[in-house]
Amino acid sequence: MSKRYLIDTNIFLWHLENDPRLPMRFAEIIGDSFVEIWISIVSLWEITIKSSRGGLEQIGDFDDFITKKLRATGFRILPIRTSHLQMLRTLPFHHRDPFDRLIIAQSFAEDLELLYTDDAFSPHYSQEPGA
Repeated sequence: MSKRYLIDTNIFLWHLENDPRLPMRFAEIIGDSFVEIWISIVSLWEITIKSSRGGLEQIGDFDDFITKKLRATGFRILPIRTSHLQMLRTLPFHHRDPFDRLIIAQSFAEDLELLYTDDAFSPHYSQEPGA
């Protein structure tokens, strides 16, 4: 069975942009053809909201972003399931951002290693590789 990862919104955007802020070890994981990379629908929801407010100019045409760039990554989209909401319900409030909290809950419920850049995730939710 291949290794399975859920990436946070920043990692997803940085990967698409070849942004130097993307940690090398995460770039290596994402580039490994023997791993599954998941992106939460929550991240796409967050990107949609920020884009509609005029942020995330780097996305450009939103339809093009969704249909071409996302599809080209080969990442699997993780929907929101009731098991994720149950996990979210019991998650301690170490972190208050609703998008991040649901992504954390999804990683636990689906047994996916979470690749993240937000320091607020750790140490309470550490599933970072090598942690």
